Amino acid sequence: MMVLWCVRGSGEDALNEQKQKSVIRQVIHILNNTSEVTAEGEYKSKLLGYEGLAINLVDGVADEYEALLGRLLSEGDWGEKFSEKYVDKVLRQLFVTLSVEENLAEAAPEYVQDLVDQLDGYSRKQTTYVPLVGIQLYGDEFEFGQVTLETMSEGKVEELVIMMENAVSSSKIAEEAKSQAIEWNRPMLKSLEGMVCARFEAVAEPARLRERAEEECRRCFELLRYSIPTLYAKDFNLAIGLLGEVAPAQRLTPTFSTDAYDLNMKAVGPLMPFEFNPRNIEVMEQLGILEVSTLLKKPHTHT
Repeated sequence: MMVLWCVRGSGEDALNEQKQKSVIRQVIHILNNTSEVTAEGEYKSKLLGYEGLAINLVDGVADEYEALLGRLLSEGDWGEKFSEKYVDKVLRQLFVTLSVEENLAEAAPEYVQDLVDQLDGYSRKQTTYVPLVGIQLYGDEFEFGQVTLETMSEGKVEELVIMMENAVSSSKIAEEAKSQAIEWNRPMLKSLEGMVCARFEAVAEPARLRERAEEECRRCFELLRYSIPTLYAKDFNLAIGLLGEVAPAQRLTPTFSTDAYDLNMKAVGPLMPFEFNPRNIEVMEQLGILEVSTLLKKPHTHT
């Protein structure tokens, strides 16, 4: 069974003036109801810390903070650009620094406006590469949904190594730390050589970009799995996924009695990759897989 996705428009506005005033009231209410850190009693506690300062939220106030965090992630395109962890860090900073202000009602609007400007103003487009298993390309790359499947050649990996080295060299860390970072990161990137990766580009901070890339990969996997019974015999145990999720193995099953034994070695797991060869591409086109994959390029929400 194939899963369908609903399409929604993009370009939604983030916090308008009315919503922003509501957030300000919510921030002030939370800060007016912080609690002392204590070990007595049973309660839900959330400690917000930043640069040596901390405030403690308990029970309903902690729930209100979580609700505010979820609200911010649902505004405009912020949920597409930022992970929950990222917004939580920004929000913690706002609450802790605002907690030491003498006039909370006067300072809160400025702090909230700074937060809105920071989230609205994020515009860095980045590219991530998600290693896959169980897929073999016939050619350098294949566009599928919102990702581009790409074989990581030696030349391609070297490009990434150079980009990493340039980024480290232009950073403000100590020279010795730069050398250590390059020495540590180079073999990690080199390990991608020969792999098939899903390339995904978007305006998003790194953690959210990785989350979205993996989400898009899983949507593509559903389409490919729909075509597997048509393309491959069941005995091949074909499996596709993110690196680490699928692995072939040799399974040893020893059997013993008092005077005899039997050692059975059996190949288990996927026995071959999903091949993006001309024949399979033609069959996927006949099945409508490629047509559906074009729909994945549109903004979406799950239903």
